[in-house]
Amino acid sequence: MTLNKAYRVFALTIILMAITIIFYAYDVSRLFLPWGMAGFVVAVLVSLTSAVLIIYDTKRPKNLSVKRFKIHYEFLDWLSFLSLSMMSIFILFTFIILPSDVSQSSMHPTLENGDRILIYHFAYKPTRDDVVVIRITQADYELVPPMSFMDPKTGEMRAEIYFVKRIMAMPGDLVEFVNYHEVTERYQVRINGMITKTPFDAIYTVSEDQKANLEQALDNGIVKVGQVLTFGDNAASSLDSRGFGPVREGDIVGKVILRLWPLGGVR
Repeated sequence: MTLNKAYRVFALTIILMAITIIFYAYDVSRLFLPWGMAGFVVAVLVSLTSAVLIIYDTKRPKNLSVKRFKIHYEFLDWLSFLSLSMMSIFILFTFIILPSDVSQSSMHPTLENGDRILIYHFAYKPTRDDVVVIRITQADYELVPPMSFMDPKTGEMRAEIYFVKRIMAMPGDLVEFVNYHEVTERYQVRINGMITKTPFDAIYTVSEDQKANLEQALDNGIVKVGQVLTFGDNAASSLDSRGFGPVREGDIVGKVILRLWPLGGVR
């Protein structure tokens, strides 16, 4: 690594630090990743240390052999490249996109249990029909069954869980419950005058209790400001807004933009 390159590494590190501070200041992501911030800090320290060592060694007399001097510089060069790469990756995951997995069947057949997905969460604003990831806590969503918060591997109760759903109603939308079926004892959901269906033409229905809970959460049938209704594509077997009510926009982490495994789009 030459002296000029060491200065460039130092400058790039400062720039990436500034970008991170600005992103945090403007709260561009609702997703908090402690491991991402910790990794970024470590990468910053390594990058600055390697750059400073190069600058220091370049300006002082060399008492190393040519071979050891070359190995020393090559190691620091590799270390600075690795640290800058890691800083960029941590910024990407912490503020822009994040890979995750699906551990539920409520979005069948759009997404299956075990699918790997890519979430876009940079300054995301909810939009109708988007497939989104929602942060769920027991305090904010009391109608979510407590067992949903149990970790299947350890049996411990988690403070928060994440659901993947589709946004079906936005603030200001009119939600009605019509076409009561006496056999199934369920109502169809109508939003802005249209019977609500999945992308695969399955009709969403609600029970009498679900209807009552939603009517209580709505404002004369209108979705309140700052809230949305989210349903799963598996209309017959999905724990969603029909069961636990409207979702706060602030609890929507981001949008699912790609299925990584098996590779494919998300419509």
